[in-house]
Amino acid sequence: MNVTTPGISTNAVEDVGVAEVLDHKFAHRLRETARGDGPHLALQLLHGAAGPDTLICGPAGHAIAPPDLAVRAKRLVLGTVVVDPTSEVTADLTTWVLDALDLVALKYKGDPPAGAEQTHQAFLWGLAWVRLGLSERLLSASLAHLGGRLVGSEQLLRQQLMKGAVADVVIAHLSVETTLEGLGNATIKPAAIDAVLRDLHTEITHTDRMLLRLLGAKGFAVDGPGQLATTSELLADAYVTTPILEPTHD
Repeated sequence: MNVTTPGISTNAVEDVGVAEVLDHKFAHRLRETARGDGPHLALQLLHGAAGPDTLICGPAGHAIAPPDLAVRAKRLVLGTVVVDPTSEVTADLTTWVLDALDLVALKYKGDPPAGAEQTHQAFLWGLAWVRLGLSERLLSASLAHLGGRLVGSEQLLRQQLMKGAVADVVIAHLSVETTLEGLGNATIKPAAIDAVLRDLHTEITHTDRMLLRLLGAKGFAVDGPGQLATTSELLADAYVTTPILEPTHD
């Protein structure tokens, strides 16, 4: 079954390029919403691009979404297949981190149909924009926290080591943005797009972890900004086919 909408399409992955199903204006809206408002509204937009009352699941049948969408969902998309979610979804995977951000984790309980082995490329592209926005939101929260910290009489952010670390994060954000823009403009074979998207999601995870190290204990506090990094990484775990591994940096 093919479902074509103004945003995400669930046409066969091998037949549809990213540029055909998700335009830049919508992608930028996803990023801005994630950065300005957080994951709840951004994920509502992203799932909603596949159609009203629709949940997108990852290759193992997991979905992360706002709870109101989970309750009213009438369609479930697994890979490239639309199924009826009635009595086939459980919401018992929600963690306290997701709950604190008004999100739930769902799991499709039925046997995955053919075509469910891979999350649709356009969703992964949109998810990367969401995660980039969340990482930028995490950076803003980190700078706000670190801006009030002193080492002796000197502001912590004025120290050379700290300025260098923040610069590395900003450069990583620019790199991800540039690559995402390029994917949307270029005609690239689907297999190559898959590989680039996996690498981008890995890079976002690595960048968030750099920010957590800058925050120290604050990054792991129950109500701290680390909630954003944890949620973003859970999104990658749920939707990216290949497990997210932290890349090795010299």
